[in-house]
Amino acid sequence: MIYNMNIACLVLGCLMANPALCFSPKYPISKGDFEPCRFHQVVYIGIARLAQSGAQNIGEVELDNCIKANKAAYETWQDNKGLEFVDVAKSLATLENYEVYYEKLRKLSLLRELDGQGFDITEYYDGEVDKTDSCSVSDILNNYEGKTSTLRTKYDTHYVREEMYAGEDTESLLSEFEQAPLFGAVMCSPYQTTLYRGWCRGHLLLRSAASAVGKTRLAVSDLVSVGAKKLWSDDAADYIDNPNYQGATFFIHTEMLTRENINPIFLSAISGVDNSKIIDGKLNREEKARVIKAGDVLLDSHIRLIDMPDFTSRGLERKIKECVEQDGASYGVFDYCQLNSALSVEYKQSMGTSVRPDMAIAGLVKDLKVYAELYNVGLMSMSQLNDHWKEVKFCDATCLAGAKSMQDKLDGGSIVINAKAKPKSFKKIEPFLRKQGFGADALQSPNIVEYIYKSRYGNYGDERLKIWSKIDRGTMRRTDFFVTNERDELVKVERTVIDSEF
Repeated sequence: MIYNMNIACLVLGCLMANPALCFSPKYPISKGDFEPCRFHQVVYIGIARLAQSGAQNIGEVELDNCIKANKAAYETWQDNKGLEFVDVAKSLATLENYEVYYEKLRKLSLLRELDGQGFDITEYYDGEVDKTDSCSVSDILNNYEGKTSTLRTKYDTHYVREEMYAGEDTESLLSEFEQAPLFGAVMCSPYQTTLYRGWCRGHLLLRSAASAVGKTRLAVSDLVSVGAKKLWSDDAADYIDNPNYQGATFFIHTEMLTRENINPIFLSAISGVDNSKIIDGKLNREEKARVIKAGDVLLDSHIRLIDMPDFTSRGLERKIKECVEQDGASYGVFDYCQLNSALSVEYKQSMGTSVRPDMAIAGLVKDLKVYAELYNVGLMSMSQLNDHWKEVKFCDATCLAGAKSMQDKLDGGSIVINAKAKPKSFKKIEPFLRKQGFGADALQSPNIVEYIYKSRYGNYGDERLKIWSKIDRGTMRRTDFFVTNERDELVKVERTVIDSEF
């Protein structure tokens, strides 16, 4: 039997101590890895089910109750004294050594599959003699290189995700682009939509700002632009269909109350009624009717609001997966990337050692990008700034609180500051305001400037650009003025809009 009972026991012990390992992309594992031992398979399935439901640490009582639901499995559990096994496995396993146990288990799984496909494996396993101590999964696969391409993809997680020869099927590719150009949904900023080539599904956007600048309100405006079926139009004096509607969406937040704080912001964004009037209870009859109608639009649009103050990366994935599978969600916002105790514990358990705060936040951003691609959902998140933004001429990833490396996995990255936070820069753009007829009136001038420091798929490459805009923090409506480069010189950028503007 190509199996190591002791190693399997140690792996199961680690999984009980840290169930999140069942879903680690770094250490993929399945019931097939325990196939030679029916009892071990039953234990693994029980652990995986409890992990899926959010268990943080699994003991004998939890496993016994879980396995009891299947009569045949429970008989196997009892025949092998499952309650005693749990204590033994957890006491013998050392979580810090999980990678060692895991590597041995997977090597034997690979050899069983090679043996089942008719390969001669006696070089690595002869009779009951295991000869794999001095080699890795990659070493074994390299030895069967020409015949194991499918197995390499399955077992070697550091190999490739997709492969083709450049130039294959070009005509079909061009036809696809002609029918559906590589461009995502329209954002609340026409200029940002152009620079990012829209908000695409599978992409992760990060907008960073200091406290009280309006990160949440800008994100609500963007989410409403893709997630509300109707929006109030001042020109029509009525609600009109949103031609940019993409389907169900979700908004995960961590700090405010959902019903009293977050929901009114969405009501304002859809109705165009000032948020302060809603929460102060000072609506007139016409405004109240508009807001009530906005509530109906919200319900019909399936914008799910989720409060997760003690979020973990794994918890976020479960919730994103749930929104996609239950609602058919196509876009979502996570407000916002920060460190909490639950996230720290999660990464410490996953890595087997303490993790620096900057590494944890960078790891969270990396995970969000994985989830965006895995569930084909457009994700947007936010983060705070460090004080470096006050010193630099152009705000970029060096200004991100947490880690500059947060930018590595982003498809689009920006930083928002108050328009007059850098007086020298604002003074340079004042002539443009007068020339374009905006005037010096604060009501007609930009109150924010958004620095675009990363646009992976944009037509402007690595050019560092600023979008000068006005955000109405009461209604979340945004008006773009113009775009400048890092020297505050005007740059001509096309405005991407849809047929109806709100």
